Amino acid sequence: MEKTKQTLDMYYSLKTRIPELMSNWDLDDTWAKEIWKQGFFVGAEKLTNELDRVVIFGFYSEEFNIYSAYKGLLMNLELRMCEDYYLKDIVIIDYKNITAKAVLRITLPSAKKFADCTLKGYNVRIRSIHAINTSPITEVLINMLKMLLRNKLADRLYVYGSDLTELYKHVPRSLLPKEYGGENGTIREIDSAWKNKMKSYRNWFIEHEKKKSDETKRPNRQDYNNDLFGYDGSFRQLSID
Repeated sequence: MEKTKQTLDMYYSLKTRIPELMSNWDLDDTWAKEIWKQGFFVGAEKLTNELDRVVIFGFYSEEFNIYSAYKGLLMNLELRMCEDYYLKDIVIIDYKNITAKAVLRITLPSAKKFADCTLKGYNVRIRSIHAINTSPITEVLINMLKMLLRNKLADRLYVYGSDLTELYKHVPRSLLPKEYGGENGTIREIDSAWKNKMKSYRNWFIEHEKKKSDETKRPNRQDYNNDLFGYDGSFRQLSID
């Protein structure tokens, strides 16, 4: 019970403390229209035998706004909380269109904010993480990801190039899109269907984002800030799970 209370407290607190990711959730706004053309988030229709959901995200374009991408992913999580049932996520990150220019946009502070929202606010449980289509350019992002994970989850981070043979040992091909040698439709087909689902929730997103904590009434606010973000933003506490 206490852990559930802490998770709920963190969820509503982060909606107040990280407004750049947890507010302005109107899917008719320019940022949403742009990132939907630039990026994708798809989930397998069926669960694995362990009742896990395979989810994949990446970019169609080399040009994208990372904060808009993070915001779209969090809205996706919000909707999945309402409609999806599964035990853990098997996360696949496609680095295909990540260029040297794009790497410079993805900073450690922004990545940590997204990780805090995902793993602390939504309490996402992850079975494993698979980075595909990586290159020497994306190595810095892989290292950044490792910094944000506790050791037991970092040990379940697998890195591949364009050869996905090893990936198939962890993820059934029947659950993967055709672009990855699978049988689960194309990325654009799955992505389009899910975005249409999100559009149908537009008014709900707008109303739901208003529900957040009033941090001015929190006792011991400085201690809470340090525990959440690390002392004075120094990333003293980066490890999360």
